[in-house]
Amino acid sequence: MLRDAMVGNPAFVAFAISLILVAPRAANAQAQASAKGSVTIAVIGCDFATVTCSSGGSGARVSFSFTGVPDEFGVAQATGDFTAYFPDIGLRATFLTGIALIIPSAHTLVLTGTCQTESSTGGVVSMGAGSCQIRAEDNTPNGATDRLQMFVTTPTGQLIAVRDEPASGNININ
Repeated sequence: MLRDAMVGNPAFVAFAISLILVAPRAANAQAQASAKGSVTIAVIGCDFATVTCSSGGSGARVSFSFTGVPDEFGVAQATGDFTAYFPDIGLRATFLTGIALIIPSAHTLVLTGTCQTESSTGGVVSMGAGSCQIRAEDNTPNGATDRLQMFVTTPTGQLIAVRDEPASGNININ
C-alpha cells in the first residue's frame, strides 16, 4: 500500500529522480584543489641552431598558481599562471594556453601547452610561441624534497630545461 502510494505519486517520483541525479555528485564533491609555488632551480639552455648549451648560473626563478575543482576521479582541470624567468640569459617564459591538471592525491601539477618566451626588453623571442611541458611535485607531505621539471622550446629551436629539486623556495599542491 505504501509502495503503491509512492510509485503513483508524481512528487515522490521527481524527488527520487533528483536523489539519483544529485546524490553521486554530492558524494564526490571536493574542495577546490590548488597548486602554488615560487622556487629557484638550476637550468640548462640550448640553442640548436648554433648547437650550444649552457647550464649553471643563478638558475631559473619559477612561480605558478593554479586552482580547479577535482572531478569524480580526483583530478582537477585547472586555470592559472606559470612564469619562469632566467636572469642569466634575460628570458622569461609564460604559460599561455593548454591543459593544466592538478592531482591532489599525488600532490602534482602537470601542464602541457604553449608558452611565450620574451627577452629582457619584452620582445617576443623567435616571433611566436613554442611548446612547454611542466610537472611540479610537492613531495614534502611524503617526507621527500619537492621537484620541478620544465621543458620550453621556441619555434627556432631554443630549449630551456629544468629538472631538479629547487635550490630555494617551496611548492604546495593540495
